[in-house]
Amino acid sequence: MALSNVRVLLRAAPIALTLLVLAIPAAAQSGGVMRVGMSEAVVLDPALHTNDSETALNRAIYDYLVEVLPDSTIGTNLATGWTVSGDGLTYTFTLREGVTFHDGSPLNSADVVYTFNRLKQVGSPALNLLGRDYEVSAPDALTVVFTIPSVNADFIYGVAARQALIIKDGETNPNMIMDGDNPYAHFNGTGPFILTNFSPGAGASFARNPNYWGEVGLDGMEHIYINDAVAQVDALLSGELDFIFKVPSQQIDRIEAASGVSVIQRATSQHPVIRVRTDAGRLGEDVRVRQALKYATDREQLNEILLEGRGVVGNNDPIAPVFSYFFDSTIENQTYDPVRACDLLAEAGIGTLTATLY
Repeated sequence: MALSNVRVLLRAAPIALTLLVLAIPAAAQSGGVMRVGMSEAVVLDPALHTNDSETALNRAIYDYLVEVLPDSTIGTNLATGWTVSGDGLTYTFTLREGVTFHDGSPLNSADVVYTFNRLKQVGSPALNLLGRDYEVSAPDALTVVFTIPSVNADFIYGVAARQALIIKDGETNPNMIMDGDNPYAHFNGTGPFILTNFSPGAGASFARNPNYWGEVGLDGMEHIYINDAVAQVDALLSGELDFIFKVPSQQIDRIEAASGVSVIQRATSQHPVIRVRTDAGRLGEDVRVRQALKYATDREQLNEILLEGRGVVGNNDPIAPVFSYFFDSTIENQTYDPVRACDLLAEAGIGTLTATLY
């Protein structure tokens, strides 16, 4: 097999690249109103939202029982602590005292029970981590107990899932806009900001919650919906926005050349995948073909071409540095060896490999 036939795979072979770029003007300080550019929030229900803009809206208004920290560990939020039974089947959480919803009503364990029961009722994506067979109870006003039928290593991350935002007991229409003098009464959380305006397709405005149990560094916030990523960059550089995230790598040089703007780069677990079927009669049935595809992939070149060298080269798996408990930085990445790829395909009885990759 000619080497050129292997190199064609460079444009489509699997590679794990992780990249998140944030841009924010250096002049931004505490206080004031931050204008954040993002794509439109469409699904508003806190139990059902999925994309970043929907999460940003809900996280401004609501809090979690516990939450995932930047290093992927679990930290306290509305719960000040928790314990897990020796058999791993009972999780007991203690709630923070003195927390109130935006309408002034106090947070208690019944709100948490209602929230997690509703996740099952509406089929929330959080169930992918929680499972569907948990039970949740409230032995007293500040204690919540979960019981699960079998050990689930992901359960605590399910409790902190992005859709597990705590809503008020009995709230049947969370985040529904109403007619009348108080259209945002159902956007009633315990979070750091209170929704003051929402215009579908345009944006949302928030004011600082004066009764928030924690610290809030801003007086307010505006989410401005701009679906085109390049247009977001334009708005940032023209001074219409203060903050954007998930910036295309092709735009970073342009942003870094501007004055008064800082770029923060952080690796995430985002990565492209090309799946090769390995069942009988399929391309990947022979392990040597799968190995050849890996050897034929120049990961460093892909990183340079696609992400201008800003990505983190993966090692044939989706475990990124952000997963601090599981990522092993000592593992050497797969080498690029087109000669070895050709040898493996020859051993598998294949001359020129022709396939459509998805």
